[in-house]
Amino acid sequence: MKISDNDYYSSPEFLEILYEYENAESNGEPVFMDSDDLTDIADYYKFLGKKEKALDIIRQAAETFPDAIGPKLFMGHHSIEEGDLVKARQYDESIVDTGDIDYSYLHMRLLLAEHKYAEAHRFAFSAVSELDDNDHDDLLEDFASLYSEYDLDDEAMLLLSFVFDKNRTSVRMALAYCQAAQEHFDEAERMMNELIDSDAFNIDFWLGLATVQMMAGKIDDAITSCDYALAIDSNDNNAKAIKAECMANLDFDENIDEDLDEDFDK
Repeated sequence: MKISDNDYYSSPEFLEILYEYENAESNGEPVFMDSDDLTDIADYYKFLGKKEKALDIIRQAAETFPDAIGPKLFMGHHSIEEGDLVKARQYDESIVDTGDIDYSYLHMRLLLAEHKYAEAHRFAFSAVSELDDNDHDDLLEDFASLYSEYDLDDEAMLLLSFVFDKNRTSVRMALAYCQAAQEHFDEAERMMNELIDSDAFNIDFWLGLATVQMMAGKIDDAITSCDYALAIDSNDNNAKAIKAECMANLDFDENIDEDLDEDFDK
């Protein structure tokens, strides 16, 4: 549903496709792949920050498979990110299979980018109404994440309340983030600590707690949570990044205090 998936990029399935593509390209040979594989490779290069490379691959896919949904979805998302909502709407309306889950994600994202919130709300419930339990919950979570990107946390929490499996870890974490975004920090921390109590060796839970604590301004606590995560896996890049951000915030606050002290001493 979402246009990048780190787990997929490291999977044997994707790595085999990527090797086939890069091997053919390096040898100057034609690439014989379907539109879905080419779109996945374009997504990967975009994830790496190689936007022009990704666009070249998508143009190739669109020329070879003019009716395929993958390149249209890619360009729809790309157009939204570039702020060209007119072009994004054109790609959106060119897709015939409007029952496709990935189309629903693009359409919802476009409606929110266009600030058509009432229409987005109606579409969200319409899009999930005929889905089975897993797809229903997955899409609601993705829609809720989009709402959160636009600081519409009440709407995000409302969607999450309609998820069938309320015990899904991802749902509980999303609700905790929504609570934190609404500055209900104590409740957000309580929810994250409940998850940690259920599995103290889950790095994502500790990083979720660190994120909530950082949002609450509890930088020392957030650093401690990062340290617990790093004790589980000292090479975890997310833990390192969050801790580095915490340390930078701590240094910034200390510098402000020093500047204030100097001002008072003058």
